[in-house]
Amino acid sequence: MSISPMPPSFGSDADDQMAMVIEPKPPALHWALLLLIDLATAGIFAILWSFVQANFARKIDSDSKATLWYQWWLLTAFGLAAMRVILGSATVGQNVGLFYGLMYLACFLFYQIGNFSIKNSLERYYGSMGQAQRRLSGRMMVFFGQIYLQYHFSRIAKRKRVA
Repeated sequence: MSISPMPPSFGSDADDQMAMVIEPKPPALHWALLLLIDLATAGIFAILWSFVQANFARKIDSDSKATLWYQWWLLTAFGLAAMRVILGSATVGQNVGLFYGLMYLACFLFYQIGNFSIKNSLERYYGSMGQAQRRLSGRMMVFFGQIYLQYHFSRIAKRKRVA
């Protein structure tokens, strides 16, 4: 975990010191607003927001590799786009089609692994904080990934404002 409580200073109570540990604030954009902006920008905002979410995961879990997986996802997506531009509508052989399909599959997997990396970081962090065990659904992660994560980030941010 990246956030560990500092040892108590001389002459202070350990419980007082633990209360001073500041939790990082999750990205508080409402999930419906994220969906609307994503649709309005044709997915450009979602790409940027995925890195915002990965950055938060890195703050709560130093072992999170979400940013790395998202970088691989973008690199593969740009490779797919470049391949489509280069090949255009030309008839290609079976090997090129197979390579394109494998790159497409890799792109999907890199994105999903990045999402699940954030999911694991959230579950570990909030489980270790003594709060109610936060278990995120694997099916929801596959089908709604970033929107589902943002739903939970919004709930966490709202709970912190109330507390």
